[in-house]
Amino acid sequence: MRARLCALLALYLLAAPVSAQGPAAYKVLIPNVAPWQMENRQEKAGIHVELLRAIETTSRLHFAITPVVYARMAHELKAGATDFAIGVDSPQMNEAGQKIGMVLKTQTIILSSKRLAITDLADLHGKVLGIVRGAWYSDRISADAQINKHVVATIDQGVRMVAAGRIDALIGTKLAIAYAISSGGKPAGTFATPYEFAPIEFALYARAGMSQEIVDRLRSSLARLDESKERESIVARYTEGAFGAGLK
Repeated sequence: MRARLCALLALYLLAAPVSAQGPAAYKVLIPNVAPWQMENRQEKAGIHVELLRAIETTSRLHFAITPVVYARMAHELKAGATDFAIGVDSPQMNEAGQKIGMVLKTQTIILSSKRLAITDLADLHGKVLGIVRGAWYSDRISADAQINKHVVATIDQGVRMVAAGRIDALIGTKLAIAYAISSGGKPAGTFATPYEFAPIEFALYARAGMSQEIVDRLRSSLARLDESKERESIVARYTEGAFGAGLK
């Protein structure tokens, strides 16, 4: 009997996560889009990565950050395959998980070629608008059948397609499009003045069944980000120099 118990204990220890390096990490999904994450791009980690590291400090939680495409985020959160996710505050994300709070406010824009100046959504009627696979920006866009939507794999691809005249316009966040323009070597003069469509929020979501104590700690950490102005400092590091000039 004793030998059997020892054998079972050994199997348990082999299967259990190693905790000698600290508490287990909570899995967090973030968009695999620069500048939200910038793995293998340059010395900067990415805005969402830095914001999560700041939240780690105040919440005393540890995160394992995984960049994914938009199309996977809501699905994995709803399935319980991740503990948390940072995604656009949207019907899909609000159905998939519990919204903890706002992480970042930004602006969505519509980028078009020089030949198409956009001042209203009606200017896109009969035109082709690029949208990243799985992304959501507004029900007004989704429901407007007179706008022809073309799925693109990435913001970078969408910018190249607008520049080449393969699609008429591209919708995305101002920061992501500006980074794609500056890093892709496309001069700002290639495009018309972007149409500032609407503000948008990235929010932190938890999977169903997450401990209320953990949720409360994270809400407190998000409140501290507001009070400390650390969020503004992080974003400022990504909106200067050549990148900041991407849409000027």
